[in-house]
Amino acid sequence: MLAETLGNILDERHEKGLQEGLQKGEARGIAKGREEGLRLGALSSLLKLVEMKFGAIADADKDRLAQLDHEQITHALSRILTATTFEEIL
Repeated sequence: MLAETLGNILDERHEKGLQEGLQKGEARGIAKGREEGLRLGALSSLLKLVEMKFGAIADADKDRLAQLDHEQITHALSRILTATTFEEIL
């Protein structure tokens, strides 16, 4: 009887821990998804502005821009108006 009670308590704690872990993992996944969505939106704006200012850009340069993190993209967006070359925005 004691062993059964202890077993039930351990099962409940295990299930509770599992549920808490899943909830935390889901919350982290949602947060990362939001961050990536913001990054992709900013990247899309940057690509559009670069093409408007400098014309069509090479695939290699698009790839370079796609490698930037959100902070770097934001920094590049702030320089687009004053840049005279593509390299100046990076």
